[in-house]
Amino acid sequence: MAIAYINSKSTSASNAALTYVMTYTSTGGNTLVALAYNSGYTVTSITDSAGNTWIQSGSIIGMVLSLWYCVGASAITSITAHFSSSASEFVGLAIAEYSGVSNEATGTSNTGSSTPFTLTTSINANSFIVGGCFADVGTTLSFSGNTGNLRASSLTAGNSEGVAIGDNTVGGAGNCTLAFTLGGSSLSWDGLILILNTVTYPTITTQAVSAISLTTATGNGTISATGGANPTVEGVVINTASFATPANGTNPATVGTTFSNSGSFGTGAYTVSMTGLTAGTTYYACAYSTNSVGTSYGSVVSFTTLAYPTVATNGPSSIGTTAVAGNGNLTNLGGAANASAEGFMWQTSSFATPANGTAPSGTYVSNSGTFATGVFTGAITGLTANTNYWVCAFATTTTGTSWGAVQTFTTAVQPALTSTNFKFGGLIW
Repeated sequence: MAIAYINSKSTSASNAALTYVMTYTSTGGNTLVALAYNSGYTVTSITDSAGNTWIQSGSIIGMVLSLWYCVGASAITSITAHFSSSASEFVGLAIAEYSGVSNEATGTSNTGSSTPFTLTTSINANSFIVGGCFADVGTTLSFSGNTGNLRASSLTAGNSEGVAIGDNTVGGAGNCTLAFTLGGSSLSWDGLILILNTVTYPTITTQAVSAISLTTATGNGTISATGGANPTVEGVVINTASFATPANGTNPATVGTTFSNSGSFGTGAYTVSMTGLTAGTTYYACAYSTNSVGTSYGSVVSFTTLAYPTVATNGPSSIGTTAVAGNGNLTNLGGAANASAEGFMWQTSSFATPANGTAPSGTYVSNSGTFATGVFTGAITGLTANTNYWVCAFATTTTGTSWGAVQTFTTAVQPALTSTNFKFGGLIW
């Protein structure tokens, strides 16, 4: 968001208090820059009616002149400079307000000069250089150089000590100069500048989702540019419904379920752990990142969580008295590359089909290896003749074990022994 000048104000006085208050009404969300001066004592802090946090950019001559800023400030109605002593001194306070979000890059100063002076620094494209100066017994205060603009100035009546604040708009990157010119019989003047760099949305890309399981996956994104202010949130938003890449500034919570990291992040790749997903479900995912301007997004990718394999129990064959051939069919691997085991579990009492994820137990036979979809068999042995059995086929992949429906069968009847008489050597046996 480009920075633009909004308003400014400056006052000066001979003041014996520890504070100096100036009324000023700002618009919430803007960037505020304040210049405070006390001719003999330290400027210790800046506060305002909204309780914003002010950051000191620079100070000179024992902090009697200091420049402060506040990014994204809440709306204020007054600003207060605080001093280290309440002894009678000349004081001054100036404020300038800018729209857009910014961050300080560099501060520099000049002190004790007896002639007009300039301050030069490097600046990014479409940013502002903001400066403030103090005049000791001066009669005029002005800014010049490049497109310098005097925004506010104030001189104390009688002594003519005072402060001024101004800026220089730069369209392209490079060096920028502010010239401080004071007329009359000035004994000395001093100046400070800071840079308000334009902050834009971060640049983000979405990579393929990895480490996909039944109910978890890893989201992947890359911050390729911070936009001028380190993002405080990086994450991935998902939804089971397809969606287009959200517009910059969209709240990710309105797009779907979010998984994110919080902190201060520069450029580079990141991951987020996505949990609580539904097995065998297609999701759409988009990486996002949030800095002081707002949230921007990468492209949308899709992924499907793994599912348990699909298994059918077919009726056993080759039924004997103590053994049968179990028959099953692995119809779907659930997204896994292959199955590592397939087999049969049986018992002499009826049981319900086990829940997916249940490992086989009791009496079962399992073949280990690498199996694709298709029918499979297994030798079910050690049975009792003429007995009812219940049997269930299973298969195991990386997601776990799944089961077919329970089938029942009865082993064959053991043939009965019969006696036969025969005559041998005249004897009947």
